[in-house]
Amino acid sequence: MPFPQYCQGCMVLASGACFNPLWAEKKEILIFQIEPSIACSLECPGCMTLAVRKARHGPPWNLDIGIFEKYLSDFKADGVSIRTIDFQGHGEPLINRDVWKMAGLAKSYFPDANITMCTNAHGRYDPSQVHSGIDEVMFAIDGVDQQSFEQNRVRGDFAKAYTFMKSFCQGAANEGRHIKTIWKYILFDCNDSPEQLLRAQELAAEAGVQEIHFVNTQLGLKASKVFTLEQIPRLNNGVKVTISDYLSNFHDILHGVDKARFALYQKDPDAAKAHLLFAMNMIRRRFECIEPDDDLPASYQALVYEIDDLSRHALLDPETRSQIAGGLHIIQDKLTIGVLGAKDLVIEWKTEELLRLSRQLNARRRTGLVALAKSIIKGCLNKLESTLSKGSVPAKNAIIQRKAQKVFQLARQIDQRPGPGVSVI
Repeated sequence: MPFPQYCQGCMVLASGACFNPLWAEKKEILIFQIEPSIACSLECPGCMTLAVRKARHGPPWNLDIGIFEKYLSDFKADGVSIRTIDFQGHGEPLINRDVWKMAGLAKSYFPDANITMCTNAHGRYDPSQVHSGIDEVMFAIDGVDQQSFEQNRVRGDFAKAYTFMKSFCQGAANEGRHIKTIWKYILFDCNDSPEQLLRAQELAAEAGVQEIHFVNTQLGLKASKVFTLEQIPRLNNGVKVTISDYLSNFHDILHGVDKARFALYQKDPDAAKAHLLFAMNMIRRRFECIEPDDDLPASYQALVYEIDDLSRHALLDPETRSQIAGGLHIIQDKLTIGVLGAKDLVIEWKTEELLRLSRQLNARRRTGLVALAKSIIKGCLNKLESTLSKGSVPAKNAIIQRKAQKVFQLARQIDQRPGPGVSVI
């Protein structure tokens, strides 16, 4: 791993998932994501800062085109197929001067692949770009003028970004190139007024962009209160309007809580702190616009109780506890199920997870592992009954910890012992 402390937490690695044996038969990559450059001319508050880029990475900042071609040629030689080759990352693709040549190489090696790019659009248009082999370009421009744009795209130039998008879209049309063009517009409270949303659609039509895609996020500036397509006023001027979100779902946050719990078990307070702050921030941003009469779902309430409980661990410093308490303060009055009810939900989730993993083990025809699974499940269910009868928070915490450890053991066993299936349990 190039950056072990970061890579191991990447969703691409599907932490805890089993190896898919069908890969050897199909050899298909759905999305091959390329980061042409880790450098960026902007400093958006929800992204990696310039100081972090320098401290974490250092030169070379740009991907060498020869290395990129080596990847492509190796995939091709091994019979791998790729559906999408996507140029984007924490850096700005256009900073790499070879990025359009890379798009051409990608298309030459994999002519059936969809070649895509997401850019902050601070570039200069050249007709060769629309002939590069690119199939889709997404222009990340969050605003309709300099004032609304620069609050998130710090050090950015709205006129320059819009001009590049307009030149590219009109250039593709003039050259007869069928390239999908999308204006990606991240919503914040500084750029989501009805007037601004209508103006964005006007500008999209003027630029010749085919689609404007509004995005909700939990990172950066104060979140927007626009969540659905119905909340966006429409001009119906031929530009397709869509909306999606980067809001973390329940399972993302639960995964963060589980990783924090395990980090504390391993006596790693720094990792636990990072995972708890992630989980806290994702809940805070998801529900900070909740109306006074709205209820917080019980599943999320349980996560709030767990985050608060884990933050009180002796390994964590008072500043972290204070930071987490402050972040969750806005939804404290929405907690109605009580701490015991929250613990019962977590125990239920862990029991279901253990049963699921045991079934996976059961399908591997590994007698020793099946016996282990039986023993783990039986022991945990027995302890569940005895613990629930006691009804104390410390007792429930103890069984949650034991179950979480057993989940890890089973997941590790599954990853290490792939095999054919047969029903035993």
